[in-house]
Amino acid sequence: MAVELRHPAKVLVSWVAASLIGWLTAGAILLLAQTLLPSLSGPAPLIVIFMPGAAQWLLLRRLLGIGPLWAATAPLATIGFAGFLAAVPVALWQTVDGEAPATLAAIYGLLGALLGFLQWLALRRLVKPAWVWIVASAVGLAAGLALALQTGLVDRSGMGAYVAAVLIYTATTGVALAWLVGRAAPTPAARLIAA
Repeated sequence: MAVELRHPAKVLVSWVAASLIGWLTAGAILLLAQTLLPSLSGPAPLIVIFMPGAAQWLLLRRLLGIGPLWAATAPLATIGFAGFLAAVPVALWQTVDGEAPATLAAIYGLLGALLGFLQWLALRRLVKPAWVWIVASAVGLAAGLALALQTGLVDRSGMGAYVAAVLIYTATTGVALAWLVGRAAPTPAARLIAA
């Protein structure tokens, strides 16, 4: 079973499925919180950001024996990214075109790199070329946002732009994961969970 699950195509499909299940669950929780429990609207975004990582972790624990802290990487990256944006001097924002697609894609590429770095901390012990994950995360998030902005999808459908960006990011990181899993020896924990 573990050998079948480690096939690159199965890793990619499993990663995309787990990520999309996480994002769909996150969306449902957010809608529920906004509709039924408006008092939870403040913490809801961090809860929502936690869901894709939790779904991804359920897959990664079988593939590589990754611990549950994986699920906390997206909320931590988001908090760190918000702190970074708040720390940038206003004068610097005034010197760049903050609404240009390239600028926005680069900014979200930084978020992807931060998220990738936090996830790299879990991957580096299991796979030697884990640095690829940081690059894939940064490129995937930047490319997803750039596509949504350049095609005008953001103006036509905010939800469509969101879905396109998530799909590009998920596909990019999925390809990287499939490549990395092919280079990782199964850990005893992964063998035990897969059995």
